[in-house]
Amino acid sequence: MDEDQQRSTVEELIETHFKFEVKAVLLELTRQVDQEKTLLAFSVSQLGAEGNLRSFDLSVTAYLRRVTLDYCDVPDGRNQPLHLISSSQQQGSDLLKVEYIRADQSGPSFQTQFNNTEQTLKVGWADE
Repeated sequence: MDEDQQRSTVEELIETHFKFEVKAVLLELTRQVDQEKTLLAFSVSQLGAEGNLRSFDLSVTAYLRRVTLDYCDVPDGRNQPLHLISSSQQQGSDLLKVEYIRADQSGPSFQTQFNNTEQTLKVGWADE
């Protein structure tokens, strides 16, 4: 194996890989008169990130899949909240996706794979 092949192999090795996801966070604004009653409920679901650190580059993708905001003090007698904000429930679709890539100029594929670009930031919104 020549020196270029060895360097290319080292470049492809993942030094660190991470992935995490927060399944759900719920914040409630309540009022207490006789008993505690929820006025607003804000929910964020499936907020996460995944990334790879290699010898000459770093890539991280963060995403948010679902957001809801419900007004719960509706005087209609049915106890059904009014959905002020409700994002898609389609499985696996991202409401917001942010991709960040950082490449080292001294890396062997800086010119080819990364197009001589040290940092790239892409932000995508759902098309709903």
